[in-house]
Amino acid sequence: MKYTFYKRNIQALFSCCLLISTYTYSQPQLLSEPVQLQIKPMTQSESDSQFGVNSAPQSFAQSLDIIQLNHLDEAESILPTAASDATPPNFSIALNNSYKDTLTADSPEHWYSFSANEAGKVTVIASQIPNNMTYKAYLYSKPSGDPASDYTSAGFSIIPGAERQQISATSTVASDYILVLRSEGDNYGDSFVLTTAFSTTYDANEPNDNFWQATDADISKPITGQMDNLYDLDVYKIEVATQKQLIFALTGEGYGHYKAELFNANGQSLGVINDKDLASATLTAGTYYWAVMASGDKVVATDTYTLTTTEKLAGLSLSVTTDQYSSRRIDYGQGDYFALKSYATIKGQAINSAGEPIASTKLKFEFQSNAGKSLNEVAWTTTDANGNFELKVISPADYGRLSFYGPVYTYHYDLHALVIYVDYGGKLSTIPQMVIDETSYDGSNSKYTTDKSYIIFYDIAHLTYHG
Repeated sequence: MKYTFYKRNIQALFSCCLLISTYTYSQPQLLSEPVQLQIKPMTQSESDSQFGVNSAPQSFAQSLDIIQLNHLDEAESILPTAASDATPPNFSIALNNSYKDTLTADSPEHWYSFSANEAGKVTVIASQIPNNMTYKAYLYSKPSGDPASDYTSAGFSIIPGAERQQISATSTVASDYILVLRSEGDNYGDSFVLTTAFSTTYDANEPNDNFWQATDADISKPITGQMDNLYDLDVYKIEVATQKQLIFALTGEGYGHYKAELFNANGQSLGVINDKDLASATLTAGTYYWAVMASGDKVVATDTYTLTTTEKLAGLSLSVTTDQYSSRRIDYGQGDYFALKSYATIKGQAINSAGEPIASTKLKFEFQSNAGKSLNEVAWTTTDANGNFELKVISPADYGRLSFYGPVYTYHYDLHALVIYVDYGGKLSTIPQMVIDETSYDGSNSKYTTDKSYIIFYDIAHLTYHG
């Protein structure tokens, strides 16, 4: 879901009572050192959620899509508040700074005015929000130097009971902004931290720093993006059509490290993945959100991360045809194996745990020695829409250290394993199971199932004729 900007103008908003110069309110306390909001390690516990969402029993009563409509209406209600005699305080703040402020029962709503002197992306974050409080954040913007233009909605964030609200906005011109923070709850008087950031380089998905600004993403395709600052959150909305077992992989280039948190449609955290390990989950049909963030203290705005979702592979059903004995196995004294001299053709299908085909599964086939060393013969394939694949694997042409004395020829061969991997977003995992069609050396046809991730071949290096 691309965030839909709320387009109604805030009329009278700054025509008389909101000109910054008319205010006498002092600036919120500027912190002596900029606060680096530490990205918390995120688990399923409520205190570890990047959004500060209470992910235990208190989920949203409605889906995020419905809540969005409610708060689009609420954004409009700021207009009569602004035009009334009880106009909330409006403080002048600057970009790339952190401030400490307090909302009270007598002053539950504050406005913050700031400007960006060039085109770019602004990020505003209210963090360390007191317990038992809900802060509602609304951001408005207009082009700088144009007194005739009106402020319009640039985004909002309202997560009930969250410790953090975050909004971003982009503009192709220098712009003026107003951030509105409204508070509700029974714990007034404790301070919070307000942080602003400005970026001149950002990816095409921005602004997408919260659920309501989320970028629509296709679950079957890799999601790519960049972190334009340490505070950046990239939120993506995905749809799962039917229940699936899924594997998630997050990778990044350059010096950056990344984490991604998965949420359901009601904003509950389902878990976190990092850029080192694969993660898996069974998701029922529905709407989900990914929130990608930096997990270290370095961000390069041009470095790209990739988040990949792949259906979990339960196994392969395949057949083998070689250039020596077609699909028959042979015994050279080491056991019943396929034999090849130059190549073998592998045909098959990738299946899930329900026995259904899996499309777009990327598979790697690699010949290895019996010591597990790669023999530098690798082939790749990707399953089609029906989960099918076909490829040719080439013999690594070894020395023929073993021999079998046949009726006419002596076969000089090596035992090689064709190891099969599934590629989960750039991270390889050996396949868990295979069902192999075969023709035995006596001509009988059968299928056998193995939990090994490889197929053994007699790899014939050369033959010696002995009559």
